[in-house]
Amino acid sequence: MTYGCLFSITKKMWQFGLKKRDLERVTREARNAVHDLREQRLWAVIENGFATSYTANDISGNYSISLAGGDALALFSASHTREDGGTNNSNIVTDESGNTNLDFDYDAVLAAERTFSAVKNPQGKPMNLKPTTLVCYRGSSIAHAAREILGAHKRNQLARSADNDGSAMLPFDVIETPWFETNTTYWAMFDKSQKDGMYGALQYKQSDDITLKGPNVVFKTEEIQYKADAQYDYGHNEYRNWIGSKNDNS
Repeated sequence: MTYGCLFSITKKMWQFGLKKRDLERVTREARNAVHDLREQRLWAVIENGFATSYTANDISGNYSISLAGGDALALFSASHTREDGGTNNSNIVTDESGNTNLDFDYDAVLAAERTFSAVKNPQGKPMNLKPTTLVCYRGSSIAHAAREILGAHKRNQLARSADNDGSAMLPFDVIETPWFETNTTYWAMFDKSQKDGMYGALQYKQSDDITLKGPNVVFKTEEIQYKADAQYDYGHNEYRNWIGSKNDNS
C-alpha cells in the first residue's frame, strides 16, 4: 500500500507569500506527515490487537483496515488453533486462577510469564518464551506502574508494598508509545529474542522508504508541486511471540 501527501504552491504564493526557508519547512512537514501516519498504522496493530479490523481515519476519510492473522483471528485471542490439532493456544494475559486481561501491576507481570509458559509450538511442545518487553501508552497509569515496579525490583522489593518479600519477576524493558489513539489502557508484552526468529509475529515489508518528490512545475499555471510518500505493507501471520491485556480484569 502507498501512503502519501501532495501539496501545491501557486505562482503568486511563491512570488509574494513564501520565502525559501518557508518552503523548506513546508516540504519537511510533508515528510513528517507521512512518517506520523506510518507510525499510527503500525502501532494500531498492537492497540487494536483484540480485533480483526478497525476503522482508520485520515485526510482521505474513514476506511476499514484488516488485522486478521494467518489463522483469521485477532493478534490476541484465546482461540488460536494449533497446527498439531491440540488445545488452542491463548495469548491473552491469564493468571493461574484463570483471570484474564489483568490490569498492569506486579501480579500481572507474573501472569505474563505464566501466559507465555503455556503457549505451545506447532508440534505441541513447550517454548522458551519470556516477557522481555512491555508496550504501553506513554504517560498512562501502566507506564507509571512499570517504572515503580522496576524501581522496586532493582532494590529487590515489591512496589507499593510494606512486605519484606523479594521480587520474583523477571526484569523487562519498557516501550512507551505516543501513537495509541483509542485503546490507551491496553498493554502488551513480547520476547525480543524472537524478533528475527521463527516466531517474530509482526511483519513489516517496505518497498520504498519515505521520499520527498519534486518540484514538479505545471507548465500551464506555473504551479509548483511537491509530494512525500512511502510504500509498505504490514501485518502478522504468527502470534506466539506476543501476549496482550485489555487492562480491565475481564
